[in-house]
Amino acid sequence: MKRYRTTADRLLAGGALLTGAAYLLIFFSAFSSLPLHIPPPHQLLLLGFHTLPLFCWQLLLCRTGKAGRRFALPLLAMLLPALLFVALCGFQITAWYLAALWAAAPLLGIALGWTAWLACRRFDRRKR
Repeated sequence: MKRYRTTADRLLAGGALLTGAAYLLIFFSAFSSLPLHIPPPHQLLLLGFHTLPLFCWQLLLCRTGKAGRRFALPLLAMLLPALLFVALCGFQITAWYLAALWAAAPLLGIALGWTAWLACRRFDRRKR
């Protein structure tokens, strides 16, 4: 993996760290007390906010990583915890549904990162 040589790479890394820390704060504030009484806006943040850090990480990985790492690393990082969760729940239909629901936002972030990277590459080639 290359060093973060450009300002854009540093901004992406910083953005990923800041939005990831914000997501962790949202997550811990939601599950800090029992019984759970999470208001609907907080639930939406829990289900969708982690699109932003994963978008930044994926775009940074696309800009600095090799071809195999660009695609396999994020998908494996999401697939293993999802399969572990489903296996611990006994492979029930509800577990598959919950895993798909929780994985939708990260997959969207990864897809947006790939799309942005490919669009920038195509724009740079046309510019030449």
